[in-house]
Amino acid sequence: MEKIVTKNKYMSAALRILAGGVFIFSAVMKYISIEDFDMYIYEHQILGFVATEFTTRLLIAAELCLGIFMIAGVFLRFTKYAMLGLLTAFTVYLVIQPVFGVDTTNCHCFGNNFTLNRIQSLIKNIVLIAIVLPINPNIGFAVRYSKTVFFAVSLAAVIASMSINTP
Repeated sequence: MEKIVTKNKYMSAALRILAGGVFIFSAVMKYISIEDFDMYIYEHQILGFVATEFTTRLLIAAELCLGIFMIAGVFLRFTKYAMLGLLTAFTVYLVIQPVFGVDTTNCHCFGNNFTLNRIQSLIKNIVLIAIVLPINPNIGFAVRYSKTVFFAVSLAAVIASMSINTP
């Protein structure tokens, strides 16, 4: 079976910018309405409220980091597969979402500012998976001190996410 990866560096860069931009936009929109996102996740009654606040902020920080890394072309192989893993997990969640008995009129993928119902969000995730799949992880940037950059961006995102309406 032939790989789905594009060999065109411009196409790969355009797909990286699009996918990374959606992840960054999603993280920022969730930050803006963080209290509503906390309550939405808490409605699932899986974690206590403090643990839910901590988890939502880590999730938002992960989305932000993956978006930045994808656009920057840093650790592309890791970033690509982490994005695909996260999108797959979100898609599976949306399929089983009715089991939790929570509101399905807004998935909170983009906070409260852009409302997507369950079906629209499933379509969005499938389209994003189709965008991320052909990204060539071998066409990126050689960043000096990439591990330091990776650590610094990740740390900054986590600190920023925990500082906004601290849990």
